[in-house]
Amino acid sequence: SYRSSEACGRPFAVGVRRRHDVGPQPSGGAASTRGTLTVLVTKAELMSQGPPIASADFNLFDDNFDPESPEAKMILKTMPEFWGTKDIRTDIEENMRIPVPEGLDGDPLIQMWVQCKLMTMPKYEFNPDAEGWEKWRYERPKLMELARFYEENFRTERLNVLTEYCNNPENAKERYGNVKEYVELMARIQDIMDTPPRLSNKISFSGFPSMLDEETVRGTFEEFGTVVGLEYIPASEDDEETGVSGVVEFESPDIGQKAIAQWNGVDMGMGVKLKLKAIEAED
Repeated sequence: SYRSSEACGRPFAVGVRRRHDVGPQPSGGAASTRGTLTVLVTKAELMSQGPPIASADFNLFDDNFDPESPEAKMILKTMPEFWGTKDIRTDIEENMRIPVPEGLDGDPLIQMWVQCKLMTMPKYEFNPDAEGWEKWRYERPKLMELARFYEENFRTERLNVLTEYCNNPENAKERYGNVKEYVELMARIQDIMDTPPRLSNKISFSGFPSMLDEETVRGTFEEFGTVVGLEYIPASEDDEETGVSGVVEFESPDIGQKAIAQWNGVDMGMGVKLKLKAIEAED
């Protein structure tokens, strides 16, 4: 069950939906992976519906949301132990930019925080018929790693060159061909595109919260497909940034790529990010 925060009132339910997912936008500035959320009902509408909904009936996004799922448990464990109602509300409203109904508190507020975290994480759905950047970021993990590096280090122009070249090489050459460093970058991109990787069924990972046990980590990865094997390395007290790490093996490389696309780079709080990386097959 969820931890209780400071009680200060009975909860109101609020419905929220994802308006759209945003991927790298080469012509509109820096790439973003954060979805946009919009409130569907106002406080006045909630008040007109009668008494506040009981916490047991509280559900923010999805009728099938399971607070006991490995994914939800993992998110919950990233919440600092010292947080109270004010801290949780501040994180939702200021960092995730989602209004919190007045009076919402206790377990329902914590459940809202968990679901907001899940909803605002980058989520990429695999499309085998995708073209351009949507295709190459899956087929060439090195290109996705390069994009993550540029995004994390605010190298917007280089990220734009990368995504535009993957979408239309000729247009990118015409647009950036007069800048030496971009010409070299496009040559590097083309080299990666021309060299198919030989991926194994394994991916390495780090950055899971230290309190997550082996069973929870395994359950998180099983959301993507069958886990054949798991090497679990507990977090070190001297290295909080690495967190729980190890190697997970799936039934196929495609399953690992889906996990990487959805979880790599996700902010777990306190400045720690998940790092997932494909492991190439041995010759």
